[in-house]
Amino acid sequence: MSSTLHCCRSVVTFGHMVVATAGLAIAGQTYMGTLHSATENQVVLMVGTELLTFQITKDTAITLNGKPAKATELKAEDATSVESVKSDDGSVQAMFVKATRKVSAPTTGAVFRGSLSPHR
Repeated sequence: MSSTLHCCRSVVTFGHMVVATAGLAIAGQTYMGTLHSATENQVVLMVGTELLTFQITKDTAITLNGKPAKATELKAEDATSVESVKSDDGSVQAMFVKATRKVSAPTTGAVFRGSLSPHR
């Protein structure tokens, strides 16, 4: 029995193998990209120039910088990987979402009150 995942782009099915054009998330794959958006029900990942949407369920494991997190704690621009599976209703579900956020260096609180003009 073959299965096809539907989205906004074309899909060709050959037996059990699914060949997809850009813009379609395929179950059983791991995608790496930049987080575009996240809600408690889904994450949208920018992979190259394509946006891919993955459903979040109670079984989805989410981490941020290696620690357990909720999807709503993730922010756009987080480096993110998503391991996907096909759910019973045919949608592509995120099983694992691993996000990494760059931590900015703390400021010292010092204030510069001088001139940046060159010395003469």
